Amino acid sequence: LFEATSYLKRYNVNYEIVYEYSNKYEKNYIISQDIVDKVVEDKLILKVSKGKEIKVPDLKKMSNIEITEWALTNNIKIEYKEVYNKETNSGTILEVSASKDDIIDEDSKLIITISKGSLVMPKINDLTEFKLWANNNNINYEEVYEFNDTIQEGELIKTNIQEGEKIIETDTIIITISKGKSVSVPNFLGQSNTSIQATCQKANLTCTFTYGGLTEATKKDISIKQSKPAGTIVSSKTNVLITLSSGIYEKVNVPSFINKTKAEIQNSCNSLGI
Repeated sequence: LFEATSYLKRYNVNYEIVYEYSNKYEKNYIISQDIVDKVVEDKLILKVSKGKEIKVPDLKKMSNIEITEWALTNNIKIEYKEVYNKETNSGTILEVSASKDDIIDEDSKLIITISKGSLVMPKINDLTEFKLWANNNNINYEEVYEFNDTIQEGELIKTNIQEGEKIIETDTIIITISKGKSVSVPNFLGQSNTSIQATCQKANLTCTFTYGGLTEATKKDISIKQSKPAGTIVSSKTNVLITLSSGIYEKVNVPSFINKTKAEIQNSCNSLGI
């Protein structure tokens, strides 16, 4: 075909290619042409071999050796895809990309899906190991969190499927991850900066501070607000933002400034601290 089309292009001959199966001619060789030794006035029709017609056998009933021999004999490419399937034994053919008696061309590729048998829940030692295993096997999982007094925060507590149980790829495994020890947030309101720091450390919390301005009755460095209410259950090392009073503002009576000069008004304001 390459030689023929190169010749026709060189002499600007119009042509059309029609493909058909042939047991006599190899793939991409010319079977026949409708014009020979004559001038082409319209176009030349070339019949080109698609190679021999290949009928797909029932591959599901064949062994791997038989499939390989058939594929080599007929110049067919075979790609194997393995999946876990708890309903079948390892090595069982589950699916073939072409059905029995389908007609295919030489150099076609067939995809054969083979069972790897049951996927079994392995012994999992930590969260990193579980995620690596799940990702490698395309297993869906969902994370839930709960407090635990013995397992560190971020570590795996348990899975809803136990070691040795069968799994299929559509299963979703629920993994429970530790939030660490639970801590009840103390009531910091009305306490001093120093007292709050001691309480935070004892409760295994982290406290940070900010100032909220002057107040009517609360002295400086005394807590007036906390970001997490007292009694809230949180993980250890959780940060609680404490708002401290900047001090007590002094109440003054504003005098009358009517008919006063700017200088008189300024002196009066300065003396009152306003």
